Amino acid sequence: NYVNDIELDEYGHGTQVAGVIDTIAPRVNLNSYKVMDGTDGNSINMLKAIVDATNDQVDIINVSLGSYKNMEIDDERFTVEAFRKVVNYARKNNILIVASAGNESRDISTGNEKHIPGGLESVITVGATKKSGDIADYSNYGSNVSIYGPAGGYGDNYKITGQIDAREMMMTYYPTSLVSPLGKAADFPDGYTLSFGTSLATPEVSA
Repeated sequence: NYVNDIELDEYGHGTQVAGVIDTIAPRVNLNSYKVMDGTDGNSINMLKAIVDATNDQVDIINVSLGSYKNMEIDDERFTVEAFRKVVNYARKNNILIVASAGNESRDISTGNEKHIPGGLESVITVGATKKSGDIADYSNYGSNVSIYGPAGGYGDNYKITGQIDAREMMMTYYPTSLVSPLGKAADFPDGYTLSFGTSLATPEVSA
């Protein structure tokens, strides 16, 4: 835990990601490295977590989050270089890093803004597809996206009608200490929710 003294998932995102892995590969051992509280995280925590996971000799590091750094700003360029170093440290120890591409409908292979850690060399970067198999409208893309995995979405008519098609979304775990509006709307028991995004495609590849 790199953020506070609360051991529980305060946001729900990590539990959703772990739920995908547990569903596909229920016999694997999962180590959790908490880098976000209920609202936000930072690059330093993520860097520490990758180093610690490497030192713990895990096989795969799943990173279902990311940020953009402007390569024309010194501090942000240094952050990108720091991520490159820890990624290389993991790879030298025969550990794969699988990271989400992001959900901003952007080409992350061009421009001055670098998406990290997904998009970096030696990282398996994962985009998302819809239930139909087509690349999801929200998914980032580009020559540095390694693979796309099924992750659903709100449905093709959402932008027109504003109506969510739950059949197009993924069902996964959710902290029982939190309330999921979508889970309640779907009449799920506590501990489950509906979601989508490259963050959920990523653990499919990791598993």
